[in-house]
Amino acid sequence: MRTSFPNRLGGCLIAAALMLVPAARLAAQQGAIELGIDSEMAYHILKGSGNDIFEMSLPLSSGDLPRAHNAFRVGFFASDRVSIEPSLSFGYLNPERTGYRWNLGLATVLQYHLVTDPSRLRPYLGLGANVSVFHEYPGADVGMTSSQFGVSGEFGLKIPLADRLGLRLAGGLGQFFKSKTFVNRTSVFGTLGVSYFTR
Repeated sequence: MRTSFPNRLGGCLIAAALMLVPAARLAAQQGAIELGIDSEMAYHILKGSGNDIFEMSLPLSSGDLPRAHNAFRVGFFASDRVSIEPSLSFGYLNPERTGYRWNLGLATVLQYHLVTDPSRLRPYLGLGANVSVFHEYPGADVGMTSSQFGVSGEFGLKIPLADRLGLRLAGGLGQFFKSKTFVNRTSVFGTLGVSYFTR
């Protein structure tokens, strides 16, 4: 099914703006920010299709290997235990070099930290909502663009390395809902990231 790229992108930008409103309010109140970048490995179970997909993000991989999300995130702390984290991710796939496919992801995750001391190992729980835009150009004259909405839950660890610098490990389960183009998709994922804390 062929869809209008401007319409899809416009809708996703509106959704992203709505997700960023509470984060902006928290930033104005607290000023505590966590900046980070993550790489992801994921296994996707596609309902009814008979095909499952494994993805991983390796910046130096060949064009034949699926590249999953490399996410850039900004976390705003409402308190020592609660933060809200918008993120932007991008993935690219060129399986046969005759076409390509890219995906853009926009997400917001609400985190609850089980330990408040930033100098210690901090486990956390996260609940998120996200929207993904997919564009596929199989080598024909016209590409196809579509989108899909999902929710996720995760458990993670924030590991201090030095003053204001840390590692982050997380794993979780995501559920993307059926759209006009895509079937329901369940994803099991793991992420590894680096964080910088502004204070």
